[in-house]
Amino acid sequence: MKKIYTITLALFFAGSVFAQNPTVKVSSKLDENNQSFSKKGTIEQVSTDNQLKSTNAALNETFTTAIPNNWGAAGTGFNKWAISTTTEEGKATGATVKFAFYNASNATAGSQESLVTPILMPVTGDNTLSYSVNYYKRYTSGADVGAELYVEVSTDYGSTWIASTTNVLAALPNYNVSNTGWTTLTLDLSAYNTQKVMVRFRAVADYGWGNIGIDNVTGPNVFVLTNDISAGKLFVNMNSFDYFQAIPNSQLTTVDYGVKTSNNGSAAQTAVTLHANTNNGAFVSATGLANPTASLAPATFDTLWANTTPTATTLTEFGTKLWLTQTETDEILSNNNVDSVYFYGTNTQYFRTLNFTTLTGAYNFSGVTVATGFEFGATYFMPNAGRVDSISTIIYHAAGTANVVGKLYSIDINTGAYTVVGQTAPFTPAVGAYNDLGTVKNLALTTPYTATAGTLLAATIQLNGNFTTVPKDTILLGADNTYLGSTAIASTIYINVGGTFDWYSSSSIPVVGLSLQNPTTVSVNNINANKEVVVYPNPANNMLNIVNAGNDAKITIMNSLGQVVFNTIATGNTTINTENLSEGVYFVKVNSSVSKIIIKK
Repeated sequence: MKKIYTITLALFFAGSVFAQNPTVKVSSKLDENNQSFSKKGTIEQVSTDNQLKSTNAALNETFTTAIPNNWGAAGTGFNKWAISTTTEEGKATGATVKFAFYNASNATAGSQESLVTPILMPVTGDNTLSYSVNYYKRYTSGADVGAELYVEVSTDYGSTWIASTTNVLAALPNYNVSNTGWTTLTLDLSAYNTQKVMVRFRAVADYGWGNIGIDNVTGPNVFVLTNDISAGKLFVNMNSFDYFQAIPNSQLTTVDYGVKTSNNGSAAQTAVTLHANTNNGAFVSATGLANPTASLAPATFDTLWANTTPTATTLTEFGTKLWLTQTETDEILSNNNVDSVYFYGTNTQYFRTLNFTTLTGAYNFSGVTVATGFEFGATYFMPNAGRVDSISTIIYHAAGTANVVGKLYSIDINTGAYTVVGQTAPFTPAVGAYNDLGTVKNLALTTPYTATAGTLLAATIQLNGNFTTVPKDTILLGADNTYLGSTAIASTIYINVGGTFDWYSSSSIPVVGLSLQNPTTVSVNNINANKEVVVYPNPANNMLNIVNAGNDAKITIMNSLGQVVFNTIATGNTTINTENLSEGVYFVKVNSSVSKIIIKK
């Protein structure tokens, strides 16, 4: 089962104090990724999709209320297909006519998400797909080459697609210059007569100024299956909070997996069950409340749950495979599988995300007054008692003499009040180029904080310095724009809006974590004694973690030709940025220990 990092997760935690309120558009392009922020409030409920359209009538979709359930629309946050709002442009000026759109103006350049039709059955005389498309201006910052849209066909229910190299937007008037206006295009499906086909609109973002609109999609009859269930949205609850990629083994508890399950067929489906299998059967979902069954009438959906309770005493990768079954014989088994979920049990490290995909800092928020005292961080829940020794982060210091201070807060779950319970000494990181950004810095608390069971914490990095005059200080933190969970609950930033500092959530997750005392050793500083060096994840993408390196460890990365591509001196646990390494096989040498790893983008 492949690792998927674009699944959608959400939070179900009654009484939680965080939310994703309507966000504020900001336009600084310092890190080539727009940021938005929203004030902390009450938890946003998961949106309810409209009912499945179980009919064999001709395709005729105008996207008046929502993207229908029998369509596919992938992505999270800015990176998704959605329905236009009253402020969306692209129809007549001031019009509130709804349509489907891809937020290419906010998505990271190169991001791809697809809008997929239901199963169609073209026949002679009814084999043309027609759609209206528009590439329209949203913001004043310019695009480079413009967003792209490809229309592609699948004959195996979306398992594989017949690739297209024709960017249909390029033929529109004023492409990448101004609004193209709505244009009707067609796709000839006569080559697939009497076959079951699906069509996808695959959008590629350019992080420019324009969004892509799709509307009035008409075509052949929608083919209705008799027995078919499919897995949709995936929800992962860890300790009642959504998704942590690294969890100290002392804080591991039951992990709950929820999957939106839809009946796409014309017949009722019975004994529909979600199954969870962690680490090839080491931890399997229980019966009863762990994975209840449901009977789904045609054109309905439900959220089914399963859970596993992983445990570990050493660094352990946990991968959970999820799939659906029902009593009836399913006609499309491939859509019963849910993308696997991966996370790590660690000795001491607690991280929302181990990915480094962007930088975040004061200059990311063009609509906010830049000021010393800005804080960026993430929230953590302690189901069990534990001692917090340090705050970990990725720091990029481009200019100036500013310093940073790590802060640890206890958050009142009922009121949302933040109370400082720990702090680090001021730290001035060395000024360096972006390419030198590669390791996680651990900032020790001046006094370790012992959290009681059930404590909600926030770990932040405060920026202190001259950010308002020339020459300016520039300190930025590593962040993740591909985080699997809800940024509304995971991120926490303290910024000055309208002259008042307050807590907000961010559209990306600052890579700010906690280092807990290792309960299996006497001192957290001795965790490397007699321990095997561990390098993970493998395959790696843009970050590589090295555990138990030891004091003053020499770390060298060589490619398959034996050429040295990276080296550093590190102590204890180290995180290396592999963003600039191309895909392939590498060897990581830590003193005399050598590990073979694969970089896969």
